[in-house]
Amino acid sequence: MTYNQTSEKCPVCGEAVLPGQLLCPACGCNIPDFAPEPAAVPVPVYPVPQRQRLRPARPAGLVLCLLSVLLCILGAVCIRSDTLQKSAETIRVCRDAKKELRNAANSSPYLSPTTYDPLIRRYDQKQEKAEKELRKIRSGALLLWGIGAFMGFGGCTLLYLSRREGGIWKW
Repeated sequence: MTYNQTSEKCPVCGEAVLPGQLLCPACGCNIPDFAPEPAAVPVPVYPVPQRQRLRPARPAGLVLCLLSVLLCILGAVCIRSDTLQKSAETIRVCRDAKKELRNAANSSPYLSPTTYDPLIRRYDQKQEKAEKELRKIRSGALLLWGIGAFMGFGGCTLLYLSRREGGIWKW
């Protein structure tokens, strides 16, 4: 028999019992024997931890790879540019012309070698200008290739990491 706390009566004799009394005042029955059954304690339900994923789609690695390819192509275009070809041709022409002027100055019986010096200086200046242009183009192409390689490495790394974390491609 269970004790009903809401009625506040003795479960044996039915006499009124004050809340918190241990014995019935009429029959002497021990009230705690008829204590209510403890209510079921709710058991907290915790979610099962799952592997956390970062953002499912991170196209940054793909973008970096594409940019690196673009930069490498631009570097190749710089190397194959007309300006580079013209500068290289100008340097060759100046070298050949200076060589011929020196030979002519040394072999001419009528003109002194100093007569040819202004012409040789002019070819020297032209050659220096072409060499500067050539260095500028080559260093620009190398810079583009270097940045492209660095970005390609970073992009491949990001692609690999996004694949491991369940990113763009799930292999």
